Amino acid sequence: MTASTLILLRHAKSSWETPWPDANRPLSRRGTRQAPLVARWLARHDLRPDRILCSPAVRCRETLAIFSDILQLPGDLVQFDSRIYEAHLRTLKTVIRPALPDCRCLMVVGHNPGMDSLLLDLSEQSPPRTRKGKLMTTSAVAVLRLGESPMLPGTAQLEALVRPKELLRTSRKQ
Repeated sequence: MTASTLILLRHAKSSWETPWPDANRPLSRRGTRQAPLVARWLARHDLRPDRILCSPAVRCRETLAIFSDILQLPGDLVQFDSRIYEAHLRTLKTVIRPALPDCRCLMVVGHNPGMDSLLLDLSEQSPPRTRKGKLMTTSAVAVLRLGESPMLPGTAQLEALVRPKELLRTSRKQ
């Protein structure tokens, strides 16, 4: 069985308050406020991965902990892979490809610019950007329906691109 859904999750906003090495930077207060908004969106849409590949960076681990708590995901779904940290498109595809046959819904938790590149590469259509031209903002989730050749360029249908600021704007209007 090949995964039919790929969820790309960019880590939540990290803190720059302390002089930590990049991989050790924790989430900022804003990150811990925004990540649950997107996690609850996934829960409302019953989008729960059955396998997760995650960068070992602290900010990715902390983001995943928030999502796992809200989505009630067991820890045994997670595989930490150091190749995801600072990965570019080719490396991300190399990490993802062998995981696809083992699950229906795969989540990848990582960083930009790799997440942007992967989204642009796989999507059939051009993904919508923010007013400032951004794709995968911090805490953003892209939900892709994969085609029969799941890692070929332009073969995935973008079902949703959810960003926390847009969720906040929508909830204020209601």
